[in-house]
Amino acid sequence: MSVGDLASRIPEREVPNPAKDAFENLRAVVNSYVAQAEEGFQAVIILASQPDFQVLTVSYSGSHLIVFTGVRSDGTLARVFQHVTQVNVMVSFCPITDGTLPRPAIQFLGEINPKAAS
Repeated sequence: MSVGDLASRIPEREVPNPAKDAFENLRAVVNSYVAQAEEGFQAVIILASQPDFQVLTVSYSGSHLIVFTGVRSDGTLARVFQHVTQVNVMVSFCPITDGTLPRPAIQFLGEINPKAAS
């Protein structure tokens, strides 16, 4: 038996990715919560550290960053990067009224490759 034969028998080991795990857990919890919305209400994610920031999309970058893209209360787009150990979000329901447009659904996009964006 050659070294190559032995090497081919070694199972590949997946490297843990805390950001991906946190992203998947957050997506599952939020989607479960969103499914409970009553007629005339919609779910909104707000970062506890940024109460004037409405989250539109959630993604992750590398192994330790969760990325929130959204809108500030003045309408400007912004992106918040948080270490997985510091993510603290509030999911709530807000009423959809005749005078307001429904907010876009929260999207979970997966991994962002920062090198591809440059």
